[in-house]
Amino acid sequence: MVASPGLGGFLAALEGDFRQISQDARRSDGFSGLFSSHDYPEIKEAAERAVLRVRGIGDQPGALDQIRSAKVGEGEGGEGGMMWELLRPLTLCCESRSPRLAAQALSLATRLLSNDATSEAGAVQLVAALGSASSIPDEGVQLKCLGAALALLQSSGQPRNAEGLRGVLGVCFGLLGRKGLKASVAGTAAGTLRQALVVLLDAVYVSLAESGQLEGLDRVEE
Repeated sequence: MVASPGLGGFLAALEGDFRQISQDARRSDGFSGLFSSHDYPEIKEAAERAVLRVRGIGDQPGALDQIRSAKVGEGEGGEGGMMWELLRPLTLCCESRSPRLAAQALSLATRLLSNDATSEAGAVQLVAALGSASSIPDEGVQLKCLGAALALLQSSGQPRNAEGLRGVLGVCFGLLGRKGLKASVAGTAAGTLRQALVVLLDAVYVSLAESGQLEGLDRVEE
């Protein structure tokens, strides 16, 4: 079955992102890298596996539905599942402390989330990756991290469990509490936090309403 034009373009972009990560995993970061090479073979291998996975998804009907319903995996540490293979390169990049790789991973994460191409289990895994990336002292990485955090909260696969929600808020509060934070990051973090709280409070209201705990009460008009 041939993918629809929109889906085909998304999968092609996704494959290109993973290929770029694979290439960047063999490069060095910054001027110091000219004298000290940093190869990341584990990231390169994970990205290449993700490329193969994306190609396989494109040949199947209901590709996005498969991704959205995918578990992280059944093996130790969630290994082996579709979502695990797609998110493994992102997790490794965010843990690498490399600004270049982390930025690539966060851009890819935002693409996945903006297209609702992740499951709830995958969204929870991304929370941990965002936490790792937010600790990298790089303005560009921090801004991308905040963008991905907001995209995660607004996606259909947003983590509704306490651990996931706490992790997302922790990223925002953690950046705001950091000394020497760039003004651009501080402003974006504050704005992201405000929007995140609106999304979260609305989700709480919906959850309470569905459980019948708000029966008989009128919603306060904003």
